[in-house]
Amino acid sequence: MLSTWTHGHSIKQISGIEPRLASWNSNNDPEQMRVQAYLKDVETRLQLPTTFSRNDGLYGLHMDIAVRNVAQLYTGCDLDNYLYPVAHHLNARHFRYASAVKHVGNDSSISIHETQPFLLPRDASWSFCSCGIITGSSQKKEWKIQLRDKLKEKNINPLGSGLVEMQWNQFLVDHHPLTHSVLTTIGSAF
Repeated sequence: MLSTWTHGHSIKQISGIEPRLASWNSNNDPEQMRVQAYLKDVETRLQLPTTFSRNDGLYGLHMDIAVRNVAQLYTGCDLDNYLYPVAHHLNARHFRYASAVKHVGNDSSISIHETQPFLLPRDASWSFCSCGIITGSSQKKEWKIQLRDKLKEKNINPLGSGLVEMQWNQFLVDHHPLTHSVLTTIGSAF
């Protein structure tokens, strides 16, 4: 059975940030330089490595992303692209859970938490689907096609309106087996 996680005790929070989307531009590209400056600022303000005083893989990362208007809550499909550069820069090995939400407002924040197990309710309002192993890079079109095809095989009913959450467990091998769980709140009706 897959483990699911939620945030526990807060370790560190910083606010007043201007989140940046991931950029795959060259190192001397102005947007890439802005992303790198943002990541260095986040790292400095989180006071690393003091924040990560225990073993790898025990922490949760959360981002509250402020947008200017309600329409921006439902566009972009970009929460993972806000999380990725921060988790990667801070060393993803530290995290077993990452989440992000958008809200209408002026203040964005990043927080680091301890994690704790989360038991999914067994009522009819939850759907669960496991699509097995997908090979290759999640950044490639072929990987996304594999995921779509495997989900289509499961005959999943379309979701209604309202709050939607997705848990994605990704097992990576980079000299060490790593597990990353991403729980992303995609949108909610206000």
